[in-house]
Amino acid sequence: MGKSFKHDSQDGITLVIAILLTFLFISVTTAITTFAFRELRLSGGGAQSLRAFYAADTALECVLDADLNDNVFIAAQAGGPAPEVENCGGGNDVTFALSGDPIGDCGVGASWCYEGSFVFTGFNNNSQYQADVQYIYLNNTAATDDDEVVISARGRFGNSGSRTVERGLEYRYLANPNG
Repeated sequence: MGKSFKHDSQDGITLVIAILLTFLFISVTTAITTFAFRELRLSGGGAQSLRAFYAADTALECVLDADLNDNVFIAAQAGGPAPEVENCGGGNDVTFALSGDPIGDCGVGASWCYEGSFVFTGFNNNSQYQADVQYIYLNNTAATDDDEVVISARGRFGNSGSRTVERGLEYRYLANPNG
């Protein structure tokens, strides 16, 4: 008489369950890891956006201070030296250049405008914040109207070769150079 083997329908079910649980665990782990990396990338973009905004804000404040306290832009239009903004916000000294074509470069209604760029160095001198600023003088035609000044600043954060984030600000105010 030979040996007889019983065939049990439960044979191997433990192995199948173990394999299914392993695939389930790997799938959940992969999904969580992917989600975490996306969130890290988004939060890094938020920090870059904030730095770009700060660069634009700092540059705008520097130009506003130079205009209101030192009157450098009106003085330049009256034949003085080119407007300069020095030692502001840890940035480089900036000499503004008069735009060649006020309407084309500055927009409709502009009498004249100046443009300049700031470069701010971040922590450990390894990151750059930059801001391009445009100072636009709008001359209203009525003698009783004040003239309007528009300062727009566009801040950028990012080193060359990487993703760059930009944020901008615009500030408008009335200025009467005659008093």
